[in-house]
Amino acid sequence: MRALGQASALNTPSGRLLVGVSVLDDLPAIALLTLAVALGAAPGATSPYPALLLPGLALGLVLLSLPASSWWLRRYGPWRPGLLGVLLLLIGCSWIGEMGRLTSLLGALWGGVLLSRLAPMPEGSAEASGLRSNLALLSEVFLPLYFISVGMRIQAGTLLQPAAWALALSLMLLAISCKLICALGISRQDQAAGIDRWVVVFGLIPRGLPGLVFASTALASGVITPAQFSALVLMVSCTTVLGLLLLGRRLAALASP
Repeated sequence: MRALGQASALNTPSGRLLVGVSVLDDLPAIALLTLAVALGAAPGATSPYPALLLPGLALGLVLLSLPASSWWLRRYGPWRPGLLGVLLLLIGCSWIGEMGRLTSLLGALWGGVLLSRLAPMPEGSAEASGLRSNLALLSEVFLPLYFISVGMRIQAGTLLQPAAWALALSLMLLAISCKLICALGISRQDQAAGIDRWVVVFGLIPRGLPGLVFASTALASGVITPAQFSALVLMVSCTTVLGLLLLGRRLAALASP
């Protein structure tokens, strides 16, 4: 998304489609990860339902928040939060998502939806631009720290295991080939509407932050081994670099006359 923003392509038909597909792409992964964590949480348990209680409660809270936010708007009007209020909302939603085993990523997404409902801001307004710049500044500070923490979870010995590299290569080929298949979903009618299929495909290749969040959650829950975690991090790193390079070249080619 940052590459699209830097190329001023977020509001193009290709950019809007890519953002929407990226969100939808992560939802089944979150559901499968939640199920895997629930099934692997207690190997001796006869039923996975107790482990699904927390995700169910978190999902119930998410669904309940939608009518609650509409009620707030009708009763109190739009919320005008400061930066601290926005941070508290986003951090709180991320914490609920993590505690509910839905990942902090889905919690943060939920926080963004709540923020847009409680504090609607016209696109291009000074208020929206100020909030966007403040959040971008915070991401520049905290994202590198998160990547450092992910790197610290890698056991160096696993990088010497051929099985880890073989798994990483297999995952990389699978990730790229699946995204290439997505090109078939862009019809001629979509292309006539201004959607470039290769912008969408190349933009879907990087797994970046979502992939690392899923891998870290699976490792912490004992669903995967340290060697498998290392393979996932290698796959995420390589696909992110490759995807961003291809996306940057494609956007530059489209921008040139």
